[in-house]
Amino acid sequence: MKEVIQKCRELGSEVFRIYKKLVFERKEFEVSKEFLLSGTSIAASYTLIHPRLARIKLDETRYWISLLKKTRYLYPAEYQRLMAKCNEIEACLDA
Repeated sequence: MKEVIQKCRELGSEVFRIYKKLVFERKEFEVSKEFLLSGTSIAASYTLIHPRLARIKLDETRYWISLLKKTRYLYPAEYQRLMAKCNEIEACLDA
């Protein structure tokens, strides 16, 4: 359980860092907010509500990451790093 929470916090920190960049540098306000909400709520969903909801939030976060990449708001390296973190969390949830 601690491993899942730690990985979720790492992802949440990365999401928050990218969110700030999207808002302050790129002036993207709509999608970035949804990205922030989903990416930072995985750990809370896991610990406070139910692991299944954490999976739903993880899938939602992946959606926003993909959309940000497709619209060129994320650099390929950022996309790869975020998706790798999502895959790590998924592996923990499946264990």
